[in-house]
Amino acid sequence: MKCNFCGTDMAKGIGILHAYRDGTVYSFCSRKCETNMLKLKRKPQKVKWTARYHEEKAIRMHGKEKKEKAVKKEQVKAKTTRAERKAKREEKKKAIKAKKKAMRKGAKPKKAEKKAGVSAPKAATPQKAKKGAE
Repeated sequence: MKCNFCGTDMAKGIGILHAYRDGTVYSFCSRKCETNMLKLKRKPQKVKWTARYHEEKAIRMHGKEKKEKAVKKEQVKAKTTRAERKAKREEKKKAIKAKKKAMRKGAKPKKAEKKAGVSAPKAATPQKAKKGAE
């Protein structure tokens, strides 16, 4: 027999048995397992000291390893040389610089124009009326 909570093997006649009217029988190796499952309603897959937790973890890790292997295969297929990666990085940097330059042109007048006194016309601002001048 195995404990329904932690999964340890038990000899016959050892442990606690719970039989319900619907026919389900739970066997526990200790009071600790019984309380965790019935009173505290914990799931054995989420309690770290149980065998079920370690089984679930192994299944999760196995799936993770498969994903990692697939990713590595894709990386090997799309392997590029160092020079190609560097050229691609430089292109991105140039594109970003060009965008920033275009934004600056539209937002601010050039330094040469400022020195010459030529600037874009400012929008007319409403002037406040003076007191008593009405």
